[in-house]
Amino acid sequence: MQMQDRTLGRSATADKALDYPKLGKTVLWGNPARVVEAAGNQIAGAVLTITDRGRSVEITAPEGGKTETIHRTDKD
Repeated sequence: MQMQDRTLGRSATADKALDYPKLGKTVLWGNPARVVEAAGNQIAGAVLTITDRGRSVEITAPEGGKTETIHRTDKD
């Protein structure tokens, strides 16, 4: 499944997602679940728990696996 947050310029792909709007929390599961920001920053893992209305993400690796983060920097 694919999701878009146009307000924050963020997209996500996951096998399964649960949204808790009253808590400001979304949980994504995937192989891997991935969030990509407009600037190109990315995070991926087996479970992504997004809290604080998108300001914080907890990444859980698959058993015996790894997580991935990509942080783009501006060139001067």
